[in-house]
Amino acid sequence: MTFPDVTARTKQGLTVAEMLAATALLALLIVATVQVFASMLVVNTKNRASLVALNLATSKLEEVTEAANFNTGQSQEALYLNDSSDSTQYYVEVSRKGVSGDPMDGASPYSGGYLFTVKVWWNESQPGRPKPGVGLQEVSVSKFIYSRPVVP
Repeated sequence: MTFPDVTARTKQGLTVAEMLAATALLALLIVATVQVFASMLVVNTKNRASLVALNLATSKLEEVTEAANFNTGQSQEALYLNDSSDSTQYYVEVSRKGVSGDPMDGASPYSGGYLFTVKVWWNESQPGRPKPGVGLQEVSVSKFIYSRPVVP
């Protein structure tokens, strides 16, 4: 039994159709990889801005609650901040809500206090407006201050 000579066929190389198929497959893989990296870049940017905003909100909440004057004051404050690394505009809103209760009633399990909320949003001048293609860009932190006087 004799076998056909395959050495002549293998020396010819690839056909044009095989080259086109390989090039198309390679182009498809490159496009998919570029899209994955682009979406990772968007997510990374949003997560970085969220982390900066969360740190800003937490520090502002601690600042407000440490120096809290519970009887007076403005209930809301808005300020404009700039992140020096990427020029992102951060807006901060601080609100204080009094929760009723009788602080002199020692038998009451709950006597009231104040709920402080700090909301930070960025890239929009008004909170609650989602950015197209990115989504809602805001964070919020709250802290309840129990205002019952200490009874010996």
